[in-house]
Amino acid sequence: AGRWRDRRAGRAASVHGWPRDDRAGPLNEGRPGACPDEQAEQSPSAVALSNPGTDMTAVIMDGNAVGKAVRGRLSARVQALAKRGVTPGLAVILVGENPASRVYVRNKVKACADTGIHSVLVEYPADATADTVLGRIRELNADPTIHGILVQLPLPPHIDVDDVLATISPSKDVDGFHIESLGALL
Repeated sequence: AGRWRDRRAGRAASVHGWPRDDRAGPLNEGRPGACPDEQAEQSPSAVALSNPGTDMTAVIMDGNAVGKAVRGRLSARVQALAKRGVTPGLAVILVGENPASRVYVRNKVKACADTGIHSVLVEYPADATADTVLGRIRELNADPTIHGILVQLPLPPHIDVDDVLATISPSKDVDGFHIESLGALL
């Protein structure tokens, strides 16, 4: 139980149908062949539930514990980069006073601080002009200390979201919303 044979590839797969993966990833703790449900089955922060009469199981995961583990691994990677003279940088742009957006952005800035990532929070009032926001994005695109740019959506109605997303350099597009980033996904 917990795995079935992927007939197409002749390899074990998880109950979710995800192929077993020999790469290290955020949920597989670097163990060859681990997939998310296998990791969860071994985690003290997860509870596996079985459905009698089927080969399917559900896993209830402790998101806080998983997030803490991911941030710990990220912090180690950031420290390794710092030893090479690189401090990752994230710029977050917030336009307006949306309460949910403020909470999300505050959490991103805190997560950066907790992991050693340099962050820049750029805030504009809801009546900021599109030219002001686009100009700041262009500056951040050219800033070598900024490796990622996140524009918090939604934007006020007078600012064209497509123009904003198209202005972010694809190499710094944290959300992957730039047309080149989206095209790479398809």
